[in-house]
Amino acid sequence: MATEPVSDITPPLRPSPIPKSSAEYITLLAHFYRGEKVRMDQWRNRIDVTSNWSFLIVGGLVSIALTTPAARHGIMLLAMLLVTMVWNIEARRYRFFDAYRSRVRFLERNWHAQVFAPEADANPDWLGELAADLRNPTFRLTWQQALSRRLRRHYGWMYCVLLLAWLLKTSSKEQSINGTLQMVHSIDEWIGQCQLAAVPGPVVLGLVAAFYGSLVFVGWRYSAHEKEDGGVYL
Repeated sequence: MATEPVSDITPPLRPSPIPKSSAEYITLLAHFYRGEKVRMDQWRNRIDVTSNWSFLIVGGLVSIALTTPAARHGIMLLAMLLVTMVWNIEARRYRFFDAYRSRVRFLERNWHAQVFAPEADANPDWLGELAADLRNPTFRLTWQQALSRRLRRHYGWMYCVLLLAWLLKTSSKEQSINGTLQMVHSIDEWIGQCQLAAVPGPVVLGLVAAFYGSLVFVGWRYSAHEKEDGGVYL
């Protein structure tokens, strides 16, 4: 029974993905650091986009409300709602940014800093920790922490501007004779000015107070862990 000849040609071996020298390790780490830095910068740019949206919303709607006597104070409430939507979008983007930022800072602390000024008590297992993070990537911040951080860094000022504009709008009324604005003369009159369509003034005032109370709670409740090994969070 004839048999087929066995070829003496063996398939080429695949190159090993594991670096075999210190030079290959340095090249790998350098490219990895550059890639993580690019990802971090990309998410940072996305955060800047939503921040610009909030500026446009606040600037545009406040200008319309304060320069148009016939405009209702509901414009300010709409602005608060829109800014809250943008704030939540930015919190999600900030969580991704912080994940890549943490990797970049991890490499800088455990690799770059050791090259520039070695320390005896450095973390000897940092490559293993980095590998574990790459195999099971997780967010470093919860949703509430991201909301709190962006509220204190950026959106708190936006909400303060909107609150001041809303108070100014509700505390003034248009005169029927010449169409000019004048301030209200009593608390009851101001509460009446807070009425929005069929919603009574006290209800609107209570909702606004509850909303800003929740903002204060979020900003204070999750304000811990603002620094990590000397690095200040953005």
